[in-house]
Amino acid sequence: LKNFLCGGFAGVVSRTAVAPLDLIKTHLITSHGVHGYHKSATDIFCEIRERDGWLGLFRGNGVNCIRVAPCKAIELCTFEVVKKMLSSQGNPFCGVAAPVAGGAAGMAGTLATYPLELIRTRISLQAWSPFLCGSALLCQWLTLGFSALYAGLTPSILGVFPYAATNYFVYDGLRSAYHRATGKRHVPTGLTLLFGAVAAAASSAVTYPLEVARRQMQLGSVALVARNSTLDVVRQIYADEGFLALYRGLGTTWLKLVPAAGISFVCYEAARR
Repeated sequence: LKNFLCGGFAGVVSRTAVAPLDLIKTHLITSHGVHGYHKSATDIFCEIRERDGWLGLFRGNGVNCIRVAPCKAIELCTFEVVKKMLSSQGNPFCGVAAPVAGGAAGMAGTLATYPLELIRTRISLQAWSPFLCGSALLCQWLTLGFSALYAGLTPSILGVFPYAATNYFVYDGLRSAYHRATGKRHVPTGLTLLFGAVAAAASSAVTYPLEVARRQMQLGSVALVARNSTLDVVRQIYADEGFLALYRGLGTTWLKLVPAAGISFVCYEAARR
């Protein structure tokens, strides 16, 4: 229960702190260029601020916090439990406990809260209220079936396992290296922030094309998504806009993830103490 509550607290604080960057990143991923021109992060920031004011930069953050709190709580709690199980003496998976536990944690959190992520994405881009967006998705569920609430789930799952595995493997490895080098039990806050940031940067670079495909599938029609696999979407983006389109918004993602991951781990470790 302690890990669960600490994880939820860490998720809400970290995501709220970087909500404007997350909104800009979503716009960068889903924007379609005109005559080869794509809006920059600065263009999108100014456009949102002029149209919706400063609060517009936090559109969808309420739903995001409702999603992130249980997602991060489930994720961190699952990681601790699975890692402890795999780290026991005689277990053949002892050497890969951190990445396997991290991947399992990421999948558990995603599966449990994915419909809320779909709602948050549409609120961020389409200026709908949470009630209106939730009602629209409810209608989709009633008319098109349960799968309508999980559009884009496949690239999410394909992306979240290697992402979470890399993230927790790097973070746990850096913490272990610090413990071995210094003999100290607690890692200083500054280093916890740094370790979380490095882990997030490495894991996001590995899985970013799948993140781009997921956002496109979330915003596409259900019929279109049903006919196209994740690989089809990646190929289509590559064919239409080139290789760099698969990494559009990565810089903004790093600006968001680096502080968010650091803050999340700092809050989690502090709350556990």
